[in-house]
Amino acid sequence: MLKTIVFAPAGPFRQELLAFVKSIPELDLAGVALDLPELQATAARCAPRLVILADGADFAPVATALRQLKQYTPPLLCLVLAENRQQIQQAVAAGADGVLLRGFSTEEFLTALKRIMKQT
Repeated sequence: MLKTIVFAPAGPFRQELLAFVKSIPELDLAGVALDLPELQATAARCAPRLVILADGADFAPVATALRQLKQYTPPLLCLVLAENRQQIQQAVAAGADGVLLRGFSTEEFLTALKRIMKQT
């Protein structure tokens, strides 16, 4: 099982994402973060193996946090749920191990997750 943290803004998508993550036997939901300081504190406290990042329009701070987490918390895996193509590019440049464009299917999510898990 991969110890997992989810970073997503409050709202219906976050609730659906959390329920979905909890339903995947390979994942152990260790924490949930609502903002970047909480994400960094939760990562330091929980020592996750996987972080799922889903944020809104301003992705630059998330990309910075991702770079920091990847630098100081190896071997951290990261799956980014992007809102647009620019965020995909930023996520890849920041070191994301996988990226999905929002609107993805359950099958696409599971495929991306399996691909990431092969890196463990």
